[in-house]
Amino acid sequence: MAAGEQDSNAVFDQLLKLDVTRCAVHVCVASCIGDDDIPEFQRLQLATELTAEFRNVIVGAFQRWRKEKEAYQLVLWPHLDGTRPEPHEFEYLDLDMHDSIRVQLEGLARPIIDLPLFEADDEIVSGIRFYVIIAQPADDEPVYFFRTYTPKRELSRSKWFAGWLRGGQFDKVDTPTFLFDDRIDCFCVGKHMFVVQKTNFQAIFRFFEMVARAATATLSIIQSRISIKNFKEFAEDCQGHLQKLAKLKNIAQQPYLSTISMSDIRAVIDLAQLKNIPIEKVNGVEMLVYDRKDRWALLRLLDNHYMQSLLTKGFFDATDKRPLVVERKRR
Repeated sequence: MAAGEQDSNAVFDQLLKLDVTRCAVHVCVASCIGDDDIPEFQRLQLATELTAEFRNVIVGAFQRWRKEKEAYQLVLWPHLDGTRPEPHEFEYLDLDMHDSIRVQLEGLARPIIDLPLFEADDEIVSGIRFYVIIAQPADDEPVYFFRTYTPKRELSRSKWFAGWLRGGQFDKVDTPTFLFDDRIDCFCVGKHMFVVQKTNFQAIFRFFEMVARAATATLSIIQSRISIKNFKEFAEDCQGHLQKLAKLKNIAQQPYLSTISMSDIRAVIDLAQLKNIPIEKVNGVEMLVYDRKDRWALLRLLDNHYMQSLLTKGFFDATDKRPLVVERKRR
């Protein structure tokens, strides 16, 4: 597969050609003990029939994705923290640029056979965060498929109870029973990660915890580059709200933040008629005023949400915008 330096779109297309029926298939659970962010991986010892079920999960997903790709119903976009992809959109990211995720996957770097076997002790089971289906081609690098998991999927820990029909009579299932499904939240090969279900992807890799830890640094970047009169109130309202912190992280990473001027901001406010974002002069310096009556307005402005329609010439709030990539014809 040689996925090292290839473009993510090319890697994805190549992955869809993988003959999973000729791959060895393994499954590991990832458990975090206590407050540890780094999961411990343990492999499941699977019967032949259960191995076939996990293989079919991958085969079924590839079949769906191939059909959607061929029908131009599947689109790949670069990963952005604050976006909400549509069901037909996958995001991709480079793990070399995301140390926090890469570190969490280091336990999978060693050969599968070297991973400890799963033991269903209470501490491990209660800490299970996700599981991984691994497709290992005979002479190529493995592909990892991730699915979120909670202890509620273990029947003895959930609100559900199971009845087993035996000899015409239902009996209670006392053996610890784990529930799996046919869904995949994200998958990776080499440094290429593809996100299928973003909310679950973020839960698997503790996205919101990472954003919360980086909140102070992110707010400092915003404060150093944008003049906000009542910044303390703005920061307080963002600190306890993970979605706002995710949007702040996006803003702090934007290249325009270092060059944008108050005149640029005023021009957008005037053109879009954003009366809920006033500008005041403080000691001769123009500053944005944060209004707690509309706690999202300033964030939307700084995240460049207000776009002008080419059709209507009016402005609209592009809640989930993405950069438009335009192919230029060669002369």
